[in-house]
Amino acid sequence: MTKYTSPVSSPIGKTGEIPDELAILAALEAVIDAVRFRFEALDNDLAQERPHGAQRSMAEIIAQMRSREEGFVQQLSSLAEDDVGGRVEIRPSRLFLSSTDYQDDLGMFIQLRQKSLVILRRLTHRQWHLAKEFPEVGQVAVMQLARHIAEQDAIDLNDLADLRRSLSGGSIAGTAGVVPG
Repeated sequence: MTKYTSPVSSPIGKTGEIPDELAILAALEAVIDAVRFRFEALDNDLAQERPHGAQRSMAEIIAQMRSREEGFVQQLSSLAEDDVGGRVEIRPSRLFLSSTDYQDDLGMFIQLRQKSLVILRRLTHRQWHLAKEFPEVGQVAVMQLARHIAEQDAIDLNDLADLRRSLSGGSIAGTAGVVPG
């Protein structure tokens, strides 16, 4: 299994570097293994816990990632149907609620991410940059939407890493030395 580490500086968008589309695809794909790694051998009860200083549990984070990815796939599916051909089937939403077992949300997130990657890989350079009207988002290019998802993934991966450390006896980043009031 490949372990994800954040780059010190991002080559995305710099002239002569990795094209934006490829860098975003790589980042989105790397999240699959990164999330698996962070949940590896995690007890379901621990995944539900919010250690002192944590705003979300690991189970809540993966449920939110699943819900966000579900919306992303729905938005991309309309593009795929219109411009690329073929329809991507997705399961109905569970309305951002975490199941009692985080593994359901983790499995669904991975399936949805794989579907979004299939759609994104079919897009031409023009389609990546073409602005389109998306429900609840407005008019944006697929590139902007995919970059936003990758940025949210990075935030969630950092939160998951902090929580995993805390659940293993460490502290939540930024809360070391904080005395409960």
